[in-house]
Amino acid sequence: MSRTPCPVETCDRPMPGSRVICGACEADIARALASVPGVCADLDVTLARQTSRTTAGRSSVVPLPYDPRASEAAYVLRSTLAGWVRALRDQNPDPPDDTPPAMAAWLSQRLQRLVRHPAAPEAHGEITEAVRAAQRAVDRPQERRFAGYCDCGAALYARPGAATVRCRDCDADPYDVDERRQAMLTAVADQLMPAHQAAAALSGLVAPLSAELVRKWAERGQIDARGRDLAGRPLYRLSDVLDRLLRTLERRRKDVA
Repeated sequence: MSRTPCPVETCDRPMPGSRVICGACEADIARALASVPGVCADLDVTLARQTSRTTAGRSSVVPLPYDPRASEAAYVLRSTLAGWVRALRDQNPDPPDDTPPAMAAWLSQRLQRLVRHPAAPEAHGEITEAVRAAQRAVDRPQERRFAGYCDCGAALYARPGAATVRCRDCDADPYDVDERRQAMLTAVADQLMPAHQAAAALSGLVAPLSAELVRKWAERGQIDARGRDLAGRPLYRLSDVLDRLLRTLERRRKDVA
């Protein structure tokens, strides 16, 4: 009997035609939701972490107001879970508390409804990636971030804050990180993407962004859909989403100042 391929972008497994996503991807969501309480506990520790610094040969503990990476990961996780709670609340008006553990437990109890939702492939990508991002942010050294491509075609990864990056696959001179990222943004600026793809692209190149926030901008008329894909999902021009993200980041900087 022929089987339909799972529509989750990172999955190549077959599945019965009556399902929206395959059983393995359903299990991915279940594991991600089950891990949320532990991840949040670790995030709380990381957010309150103190960093030791040595001054004039003496060690002193300088408290930091927050860990930026953990703060961003916590925001994206909360926003993602809240978005999928709202997506399922149309049939159940009883909402959970506005905390990631409570929302994750609420979604776990309604897992079968979630994986049968028409947007279940997006739920898989957004929930599992939000949890992975939170896990990466928990008390670990900052990982290298994507910085575009070398002229030889290899992907470039730079340490956070680095001004230049060198290709590990060839002997090219170091590249300017900002110039490489800008070149990548320019190359894909006119591409049309669903919300989760646009959010993933800009999270890697600019700043953390959730698909739920992209959808909110569209609902408020702050960005416009430029078409629909074969699944009927609205498509947004990446440059439109980028412009809106940059305005949001600028407003946040002014609020902090």
